[in-house]
Amino acid sequence: LPPADPPTMAGLVDAMQLYPGKSPYKMLSVDECVSMVAESVRGPLEPCQLALSKAHGCVLAEDAVARKPIPPFPASIMDGFAVRSRDGPGKYLADDVGGATAGAVPRGPLAEGHVRYITTGAPVPEGADAVVQVENTKHTVREDGKLEVEVGVHSKSGANIRAVGSDTAE
Repeated sequence: LPPADPPTMAGLVDAMQLYPGKSPYKMLSVDECVSMVAESVRGPLEPCQLALSKAHGCVLAEDAVARKPIPPFPASIMDGFAVRSRDGPGKYLADDVGGATAGAVPRGPLAEGHVRYITTGAPVPEGADAVVQVENTKHTVREDGKLEVEVGVHSKSGANIRAVGSDTAE
């Protein structure tokens, strides 16, 4: 398309005559505006019970409250090894090669001086206070068939663990 002609002074004067700089509408105060909105809105409705499938667009009449905290146990937020943070970097035996997996029954406390394989969402074993991500470890199967894990990083208590009720409090 060819470029449009630049506006002329005559064109600007014509445009200003169409809009003389004054609105044809009356200026309203804030109170008047609030009043107009309030008049057009229906008041509060009585609470009712609906099937979830029918509740789209509705608002809860009262707060939803959890019956139990979620998660109900300290849970790992990643695959790795459950550790005692005070033990620090070093080589440790895995106390349970089966590890702790999400949905499985906890296998008891973490043995002193050991680590335990753990998956995302699994309960952190009693005695462990941190999870070291698997990428920060090296694994070796010893001659006796036991798994030795070298933890390569320091960990703080609570690291990579979701606290009880951290998603939803009771």
